[in-house]
Amino acid sequence: MTTLFFIGLLFLITTPISFASISQTRSYNADPWPTVTPINWTPEATRTPGPPPTSTPAPFNPTLYISYWEGAPGSILTLIGHSFPPEEIAVISLNGQVLGQINTQYEFAFHLDTSGAEEGLYIIVAQTQTASDNEHFVLDANELVRLPHELPWAKDAPTFIVPNDCAFTHQLFLPMIVR
Repeated sequence: MTTLFFIGLLFLITTPISFASISQTRSYNADPWPTVTPINWTPEATRTPGPPPTSTPAPFNPTLYISYWEGAPGSILTLIGHSFPPEEIAVISLNGQVLGQINTQYEFAFHLDTSGAEEGLYIIVAQTQTASDNEHFVLDANELVRLPHELPWAKDAPTFIVPNDCAFTHQLFLPMIVR
């Protein structure tokens, strides 16, 4: 690799460059303003109308954010849902167990109290009729106990209790075979 680099560098150093040929090919226009050609346009009355615009709503790109991905049992984690469809009910589930429901209002927040939870991996899902997103976190006794984030716009955010029997404690990694 270094040999190719030095050969290329040697080629660049030894190759003569003729600046005369470059300067001879340039030509400058004496008139700094370009010539404008008129466009044939049709008045509004003679235009043919196109198809009416569709009233398809803009698609939502829901995202679920979590305050910490790791914490000790006893932590209180804050989750924020953003860009969810307004005026829908989101079902909050943790490792397949439903914890509760929350009104989306485009953005929403809630807390998870892990006081009685066991160590392991947790996957939390917020799902409405038309959108969903998920986030994960790990409870480990060697981590710090996390406190909830204070959100001025979500002072009345609900708190869901994490059950003590739903942690994923074993992970199995299988090989992926592609043909």
